[in-house]
Amino acid sequence: MAKIAILDDEPEVVTLLSRFLTERGDAFMRRVGDTARVAAQVVAFQPDLILIPLYRPFHLIAHPLTDFFHDVRGAGMLDMIVRIPALQDVPLILFSFSVRPDELPPNLIGRCKAFLMFPEGLHELNPTISGFVGPAQGSLDDLRRLRGEPPLTPLPNPDDPDA
Repeated sequence: MAKIAILDDEPEVVTLLSRFLTERGDAFMRRVGDTARVAAQVVAFQPDLILIPLYRPFHLIAHPLTDFFHDVRGAGMLDMIVRIPALQDVPLILFSFSVRPDELPPNLIGRCKAFLMFPEGLHELNPTISGFVGPAQGSLDDLRRLRGEPPLTPLPNPDDPDA
């Protein structure tokens, strides 16, 4: 089981990623509190991988980026995480709905192991995570069993005469 830190404060994104990681069988932590508090939590969690989102405020989406650290939400968290010595060897995966990889400052490009554009790159999330922390350890049936729910029953195939 991998330990993955999700450094996002958007509830919808955290919910989506939490469900995905739970189905993979991974342990995860969510961002809680201000930036300094999050840094301490991430170091204490000792993650195998860190997921960081980058967002441009809606009113800036149609305009070119002029100041990455001012115009992009998540940039401050990313800058802080790459400066923490205890996290230097932890792979970072960035994802964004509105920031392109070519808009990253050069000093951050080498530190980030993958950059996924959402929603297009959502199907690449599992293989990307697996490339850094190994394949999924759980299945949906494992998760249902842990919750005390029965396993899923496959639907009969209408083309199968024995079904």
